[in-house]
Amino acid sequence: MTSRVAAPDPFDVVAKALKCQKDTLSIESAMYRDHGWDSFGHVNVITAIEEVLKVSIGNDEMLKLRTMTAIRDFFDRHIQTGE
Repeated sequence: MTSRVAAPDPFDVVAKALKCQKDTLSIESAMYRDHGWDSFGHVNVITAIEEVLKVSIGNDEMLKLRTMTAIRDFFDRHIQTGE
């Protein structure tokens, strides 16, 4: 019998990184619009994603991860492909 580890929820990760409630984030949430998600907050978000997914995010990818939509898609891609 194998046990499955639940995939991390990108909303949980971002909420913890920004120190806000998960239910205050939506798929439309984005950098410079919500919850103190400024450049410093973005560093926290990227660091949190890297820790949870055990990946290193390059500068080009970091610049793309400025919305919850992009972050959710990144999580989905990483979980499906392991990359």
